[in-house]
Amino acid sequence: MSTNKSPLPSSASNIPSPFPFGDPAISLTYVNEEARIECLESFGIFNHDHLPLLDILAEHAALLCGTSIAAITLLGRSTLIIKSSYGLDLKETSRTHSFCANCIQSRKDFFLIPDARKDPLYKDNPLVARAPFISFYASVPLISKRGFPIGCFAVMDPQPRELAEDNVKLLKKLAEVIVESLEKEREMRESERMLFLEKNVYNKLLKSSATLASMAPNFDTALSDLMANLDPNLGWLSARIRNMQTGGTTGIFYNPNIPDDPELPLIWQKLDTMPSHPTRDVPSTDFINSAPLRPEYSHLSIPVRIRGRLVALLELLYPDHRKTDSRIQEIFNLMAANLAIVAERELVNVELRYKALHDPISGAATRELFLRRLSESLDAIVVESTSEPILFCFDIDQFQGINDDFGYEFGVQLLVAVKERSQRLCREGDFIGRVVGAEFLMLLNQTKGSGDLKSLLRRVAGVLNEPYTVGETTINVHVSIGCVVLSDSRVPPEEIIRRAEEAMRIVKRGKQVDICIADEVILEAFQKRRFIDRKVREAVGSNRLTMYYQPIVEIETTQVVGAEILIRLIERDGSILPAEEFIDGLERTRLLSRVDEWVLSEAIHCLNDHRGIFSSITGFYFSLNLSPEAISKVGFYAQFFSQIQNAGVSPLAIHLEITEKALLPNNINVLENIRQLHAAGISLSIDDFGTGYSNLAMLKDFPIDTIKIDRSFLSMNDAGNVDASNPLLEAIAGIARHFGYKMIGEGIEKPEQIALLQKMGCQYAQGYLYGHPMPLSDFLELLKGKSKGMSKESKMDYSSTRFIDTKP
Repeated sequence: MSTNKSPLPSSASNIPSPFPFGDPAISLTYVNEEARIECLESFGIFNHDHLPLLDILAEHAALLCGTSIAAITLLGRSTLIIKSSYGLDLKETSRTHSFCANCIQSRKDFFLIPDARKDPLYKDNPLVARAPFISFYASVPLISKRGFPIGCFAVMDPQPRELAEDNVKLLKKLAEVIVESLEKEREMRESERMLFLEKNVYNKLLKSSATLASMAPNFDTALSDLMANLDPNLGWLSARIRNMQTGGTTGIFYNPNIPDDPELPLIWQKLDTMPSHPTRDVPSTDFINSAPLRPEYSHLSIPVRIRGRLVALLELLYPDHRKTDSRIQEIFNLMAANLAIVAERELVNVELRYKALHDPISGAATRELFLRRLSESLDAIVVESTSEPILFCFDIDQFQGINDDFGYEFGVQLLVAVKERSQRLCREGDFIGRVVGAEFLMLLNQTKGSGDLKSLLRRVAGVLNEPYTVGETTINVHVSIGCVVLSDSRVPPEEIIRRAEEAMRIVKRGKQVDICIADEVILEAFQKRRFIDRKVREAVGSNRLTMYYQPIVEIETTQVVGAEILIRLIERDGSILPAEEFIDGLERTRLLSRVDEWVLSEAIHCLNDHRGIFSSITGFYFSLNLSPEAISKVGFYAQFFSQIQNAGVSPLAIHLEITEKALLPNNINVLENIRQLHAAGISLSIDDFGTGYSNLAMLKDFPIDTIKIDRSFLSMNDAGNVDASNPLLEAIAGIARHFGYKMIGEGIEKPEQIALLQKMGCQYAQGYLYGHPMPLSDFLELLKGKSKGMSKESKMDYSSTRFIDTKP
């Protein structure tokens, strides 16, 4: 379509030319024609690749200008390529016959032929006389960023016409869009070309880059490999890379395809004496003279910078004519950029590897790195028979309490201080690691017979247990220390660390003072514990835990009022393992809380299954032991109470026993659960009272109903008598009377113990005098009065026992 604006006459040729060409010649060649062709070819589009955007622009131009034809052309050396068109099937034509060649030759920003049939220059043109029968032609040149016309954007029509000024502006605007699109395409192709060039010319650079990424200390070797793989076809005479981090030169390389030049070493020496070398910030080319006023070489310098710091310098010497070859500098700029990326990636990798292998708080090695170093020390024992390293494991006692009292930041600074303090004990080759929390590992490499081991241990304990000053605060802490002498290289590193940790825990439990050596006795006990732990895991996994019942009797009437449910482990041969032999294993393996849940479920089933028997006993109840882990869980009360409520079991039929250990430290979850359970009618007892952390404040805060007097207070002496004047027993009885607690005496075997309990006001008793722990079937018979004797623990009757169900 055409606008109503006034048409632009053909005198538009008076517009000054923006093109840097000389006078036109009839042959259509120009003074700068080679440069124009080079510019056109740099676009990499001198072909018939389809570009959809150009088709759209051609169609829009034809429709807006009201012509039947529009074309985007590229003018080559001998042909005119029609890159895109609308209303024209022609793909190319001879440059001699092209209107576009004349447009470019005219050096005008708009070229117009209103009627080619009447123009003596064009009337015999095949494009006019034959299809597509062009009569009207108007075009604007496509000018690249470098200022060269590479083609035209033309509208054509078989009918003569003029073109409105607005449409001329439109063509020019669309021509800019076309050029911008072609420039972007060129940039993309140029990027592809450079990547291809990098791949083919510097394919070995990637290998040296990979070496650099995997071996951070070997940066010089990576740089040397890079230069050794430099393509000699680039025409360089000599090359080198300098590692500016160390100031060293990786070596000077000479092109093997070019005869030796004896002056090149002198040129390198001259370069090193130049004041400005090597401080340049950007790539540059200098001209180097081997004699006054006689330039013979060009020096290409490419600095490699990371985060503003110069890390390497690429330098090449060329014959002086190379100074005008921009492609060579492009290649080496790319090479420098690639090397910078590799080097920066390496710095990041080094940082990440360090963070992965070092504790972010103290800077000590992680367990992974420590295991690696420990393994190396074990290997050294094989090579050097005189080597006898010692592994220490130490932990700050009550570290969580220190955090609570002084704050997290204080705890962090204390960990740093402990690491720095332990560094004082180390010599070259020794190593420190932090495992978790406030637990550290320290490997001291000693030589056999170098000194008294006990003296070394005293020194280690003395240094680590000196007061620590954190900020303005001086604090006394105790560090529990375990150690292992590495004398057997066959023991795996993980096992050695476990032994040192076990020795450290012995100190923490108060069984040794300050430091413990994992000797044969300790290792034997450790192995036994590990054996028990495996046995416990296996028993739970294969459902070989069962429940035994021990009667609780009212002393005055000798009537059974309840039973404590006790866990037993069934060995593979059917024998029964009492709880004291494996309960610690349940705690160590974190299975005790899971077992507690099973016991509650089984107790509920038992109460419902034998409701007739139990309901015949006024106030009958089951007493269940509850682990500290279970009672400290958030919402334990709700889960527990919903189970007994859904089963229709009275809360009075369940008593819970907890140890004093579960009440300390004063955990808000423990307190909340106990108060809620007590409010719901569930009775709570403190088991083994007086053997843990008893204090009146604890008893005041927690709603306790019963205290169970530990058997140790009621034990018989060699003469078969009970110490009735035991002040601790009197104190326990006084506490119970003061707070209104009921009392249950445990471990009762003799009538004399009952007499003492009655004297002190104890209401209930439990022990072999009234019944051993027994299977459910025996306990039910006892309640029915069918069994006259008290059952002793024996092999399990599987027909009358539920097993723990550990399936999800």
